[in-house]
Amino acid sequence: MTYEQLIAYGYKRLNDSNLDPNLAYKTLFTMDFHINDYDQYMKLRNNDVSEQIIAKFQQTIEAFSINNQPFARVFGFDYFLKTKFFVLPSVFIFRSETELLVQEALTYLTKYNSIKKVADFCAGTGAVGLSLKKAHPDIDLTCLEYDHTATENIKLNALYHNLNINLIHTDLKQYLKQNKTTKYDLIVCNPPYITQSYQLEESLTKNDPIQALVDFDSENGLSFYELIIDHIDQIVNPDFVIIFEIGFDQKPLLIQLLKQKNVSYYYYFIKDYNNIDRILVLTNLK
Repeated sequence: MTYEQLIAYGYKRLNDSNLDPNLAYKTLFTMDFHINDYDQYMKLRNNDVSEQIIAKFQQTIEAFSINNQPFARVFGFDYFLKTKFFVLPSVFIFRSETELLVQEALTYLTKYNSIKKVADFCAGTGAVGLSLKKAHPDIDLTCLEYDHTATENIKLNALYHNLNINLIHTDLKQYLKQNKTTKYDLIVCNPPYITQSYQLEESLTKNDPIQALVDFDSENGLSFYELIIDHIDQIVNPDFVIIFEIGFDQKPLLIQLLKQKNVSYYYYFIKDYNNIDRILVLTNLK
């Protein structure tokens, strides 16, 4: 069997299971050291594949198709902005949409040299904050996460990428209550924002921790945003930017919240790849 035939098998099997067929390429690039990107695949696509790789590839594709397991659960890692990050079994798997949050943060880091102290709240695997630290090693990064396994996950990824960071293992509400001195130039946050009433797909509850998905402290999924906005003057420096990921239907609710809180800072929204409002930026930088 050639590489092209192997990919065709994986592509069809995944497509028939209503899964992203491009996982076939990603799986092959992970398994075969001869091929780690599409250009190499195109050069070698007519070459024969070893029986060992064929068996391993087919077994993995079946795991995707039958068990509906995401890439990170099968391999224990995934790629975020083309960079490898480990994902421990009970830790939230980062999404491609969250890359938009990082890209916007990188725009500010590139434009404003004054941004030095950075915080990643609800850090999960640490992929968001660590991506910023990799791109700008001179920043002072703090990752905050309340889940014990997730904090171990952040340590693992920081060690893998040889990055020195500050790691705080605590609940965000508790941290904001106790923190009286530390202020940040940039805060990034991808909090739990799904409402309790929303009917989650089985694949989500099966593969991700429910507490990383659902906001159990409010009916509208806004408790984390409100918490940070209520403490904004306490946690940011005079020149700041806060970048949130938000739910697909939360823009009007957040606009209403910002008005209720009399927030005078400039804010704007960014749409994701599906033209859905996905990012909220709050700043006084021009």
